[in-house]
Amino acid sequence: MASRVRPTVGRSASYVEPVRVPGSEGDGSSDAADGRVETSDERLAAFAGQVTHDLKTPLTTMSLSLELIRDELEDGATAEDVLPLVTRALRGSARMLAMIEDVLAFARVGTSIDPVPVDLAKVSADVIADLGSALDGVEVVVGDLPVVPGDETLLRVLLLNLLGNALKFRCPDRPLEVAVTAHRAGAGSWRLEVVDNGIGIPEADRERVFEPMLRLDKRVEGLGIGLATCRRVVDAHGGTIGVVDNPAGAGSVLWVELPS
Repeated sequence: MASRVRPTVGRSASYVEPVRVPGSEGDGSSDAADGRVETSDERLAAFAGQVTHDLKTPLTTMSLSLELIRDELEDGATAEDVLPLVTRALRGSARMLAMIEDVLAFARVGTSIDPVPVDLAKVSADVIADLGSALDGVEVVVGDLPVVPGDETLLRVLLLNLLGNALKFRCPDRPLEVAVTAHRAGAGSWRLEVVDNGIGIPEADRERVFEPMLRLDKRVEGLGIGLATCRRVVDAHGGTIGVVDNPAGAGSVLWVELPS
């Protein structure tokens, strides 16, 4: 327990009065801190459990495919005979690699940045080029995008996940259309919007979608950390993020406001 010397009338100058410090018995802060640690540990355990569960699926696919390849080859099968199994194993490994990269991207986002001017037009062009064949059949329209202060790598992660979200949650009944636009949101910020005509996000879930490990549609592969990663990136830039209905009809508008 910390203490300090405080001479007072009626006491010797050597009297040492105990000083209560945060977390000491009786002030309640220790219980609060313990509660925060416990909550953090619970979230970490849930995160680790979900990651482990989701990684097991493609890993099991790979393992079973490789076992079948071994058995087929031992029985005299040709390379052509086992090619479908090889393809299946490769797809499983690709899914597992994508999940691992998602986890790493989420973990790498810090709480602060050293901002430099970032051209969002260039960043968006790079992201679209990286997505490559994933955008086949998708109409993507990019408007005039600004230069903002920030971390270029993190802003690339932001745009990649925003576009990736539109790709994942497209409507099977119509071709996907995505627009990336920006406009001034007051004197001190830019509002970036990624508009799609996908399946949309129910109003009751529009805050929950930014929570890590939340998968509203279990039919869509992934760990459910794409939009959570977006929020961490935006928080690090001192901005805000949200989602609203697409005013043109079906789909959503994922918006980000960043300081200018």
